[in-house]
Amino acid sequence: MLTAVLLVATMLGMPGDSDQANAARGPGATIGEIMIPAAAFSPNADSVAYWNFGDRLLTWSTGAGHTYHAPLWFPESEVTIRKITLIARDDTTGGQVCIRLFRAEPLTASSDNLRGLCTADNSDIPQTVSHKEANLGRFNTARHAPYLRLSVEPGTVFYAVQVRYTY
Repeated sequence: MLTAVLLVATMLGMPGDSDQANAARGPGATIGEIMIPAAAFSPNADSVAYWNFGDRLLTWSTGAGHTYHAPLWFPESEVTIRKITLIARDDTTGGQVCIRLFRAEPLTASSDNLRGLCTADNSDIPQTVSHKEANLGRFNTARHAPYLRLSVEPGTVFYAVQVRYTY
């Protein structure tokens, strides 16, 4: 029950956070966050040997081909992505979990690779890696199709990615 209340409060704003108060702060001042779980990611190729349990994704494939994609859906029509946090397990030497943010523009058949980050060998489970808060890209959902590209190497586990944005 508490989880549902917190989810609704996050989506609708905290108590006392009215539209009038948000408007007074100016455009782009309202913060939103979305969590994209492992379940949202699909493999790039049929030949990838992987398990996606919904709450975690891992691969045992070697060589090329452990790439996955997931779309980003925002409840607002224009957003600026401020922060990406990767949540994974990488306690292996040499293996990494990486996430990249893309802004596709289907009407011009183009795509921009905006920002990426990777885990570093660490015994923290889960490990969280994020950018400093910044303008990582502006999206207008009438023109842009934002998505994430994930790579998971053998011996590592991907859990989720959290995206903070303003509108």
